[in-house]
Amino acid sequence: MNVELLKYHVLRCPKCGQIKASTARSKTRCVSCMHGWQIHSKGSTWGVLASFYTPAQASQFVQNYKAKLAMEKEQTNEIRTAFSLLGLDENCSREQFVQEYRKRAFTYHPDLNKDNPVAKEQFKDVTHAAQQIRSAMGWN
Repeated sequence: MNVELLKYHVLRCPKCGQIKASTARSKTRCVSCMHGWQIHSKGSTWGVLASFYTPAQASQFVQNYKAKLAMEKEQTNEIRTAFSLLGLDENCSREQFVQEYRKRAFTYHPDLNKDNPVAKEQFKDVTHAAQQIRSAMGWN
């Protein structure tokens, strides 16, 4: 893509990751961390996520991109919570996962804890966490 022909760019600071729309041609400065960098130098493009002809297209891209990043961050936090709920490290093996899940599921199973209503909720939480980990790791 020839960046020089398009007027509006969506930029991401290589230092802090801040996203902004700009009309910059060759150099820019991040408003968040004040890091300055060359956008286009010797045929390479740095920090340009996308380029557009109108500012409306650029701002729409920024909104969509930020929403996508927020969703990915939320999913990552949910998976980390799932691992911590099962008492596992994110780099655990499938065997470790299965062993820990079975241990906790057996501990909180409603049939074994008929007089404990909290155990039923804990069992649901453990099962939901296991489903999240399975889908994230591709262990279906």
